[in-house]
Amino acid sequence: MTDRELLEEASKVAGIPGLKYWRSPRLSGWIYAYKDAYDFKRWNPLEDDGDALRLAVNLGLLINVCIDEEPFNESYAATKSRAFRLKHESDPFAATRRAIVRAAAEIGSKV
Repeated sequence: MTDRELLEEASKVAGIPGLKYWRSPRLSGWIYAYKDAYDFKRWNPLEDDGDALRLAVNLGLLINVCIDEEPFNESYAATKSRAFRLKHESDPFAATRRAIVRAAAEIGSKV
């Protein structure tokens, strides 16, 4: 799944109405946003710790991060039926956010 597909599936269970995406000429990469009552709000739990944590809490995900426990430098995000594990590489925060979004996308694909 691409990042865009992951975010679209995760947005279904996050209650994000009509996630939009566009390429910003001023900023590098894609911007994902949704319209609330007043304005557009950015939402990208793959890059934003706060968005990822809110997503995990709202879905009741079990999160486990193993650091400095070679060879288990991994992050886990688990739904009731499946766990998603990602090696940290050099960024345990990015791995944890991605595990959360993958778990949310799994739930969203069943909605």
